[in-house]
Amino acid sequence: MQKIASCGALAAVVLALVLAAVPARAGIKLDPGTWQQVETGTEDGKPAEPVTDTDCLTPGQARDPIKALSALKDIGSLIGQYCQTMQVHQDDNAVSVDLACGDEKANYVAVKLDFKIHDARHYTGTIKSTFVFKGRKTTSDKAIEAKWLRSKCSKK
Repeated sequence: MQKIASCGALAAVVLALVLAAVPARAGIKLDPGTWQQVETGTEDGKPAEPVTDTDCLTPGQARDPIKALSALKDIGSLIGQYCQTMQVHQDDNAVSVDLACGDEKANYVAVKLDFKIHDARHYTGTIKSTFVFKGRKTTSDKAIEAKWLRSKCSKK
C-alpha cells in the first residue's frame, strides 16, 4: 500500500502543477481558492477506494503558467531519472499532458492526464499512470471530479 500511496502522491503533484498552469492560458479560466477533488477508479486493475482531497490554487500560480509547466519537467528528479516525454496540449476548454520519465525496468513514471474545464468552478478529468519502482510495476486509471469551494485557502 505504501507504494500506491506514493504513486498517488506523485500523480497529485503532476495534477496540481497542470491545474496551476491552466487558468492563465487563453480560453481557460479557473477561479483561485480552495478546490475539492474526488478521485475514483482502479489501481493495478482492482477497484480503488474513492479519495476526496482539497487543494489551494493561488492567484500567484494562476499568473505564472510557464513556471508551473516547466516544473513538470522536474518530476523525473523525484525518481532520480530524466524525462524523455513532456507534451502539453490545449484546446478551447481541454488540457492534456503526456509525461514519461526513467527506465521501464528500474525506476519509471508515465502519466497521461486529460482534463475538461466545464466552467471557472468545475472540471473533470482522467489520469492514467504507470509507475515502476525497483522493478515493481503499479498502474492506475482514475477519474477526477473537481469543484471550487471558496475563495480563501485554509492554512495547513
